[in-house]
Amino acid sequence: MVRWLSKGEAGAPTVAILEYAPGAGAPRHRHTGLETIIVLEGIQSDENGDYPEGSLIFNPPGSEHSVWSEKGCAVFIHWDQPVVFIEAEDGL
Repeated sequence: MVRWLSKGEAGAPTVAILEYAPGAGAPRHRHTGLETIIVLEGIQSDENGDYPEGSLIFNPPGSEHSVWSEKGCAVFIHWDQPVVFIEAEDGL
């Protein structure tokens, strides 16, 4: 589930709270701007590791990853610019 806190116009920053159900995830994507994440509850995972509650994650422009949560999680997320999805998958 996505709870939009500030949905920017095209190319503008966006802020949301993402709630991942157990086993859910987001497909592989590339960041065109800085993505900043704070894990509010649960554990978010990507190819670089597992991030428990309280983790602060920075994904710089040009970085790529997919995201998942085995047991579910909630994150506060800020995108400077939109992401570009590389793989089409269900789950978020």
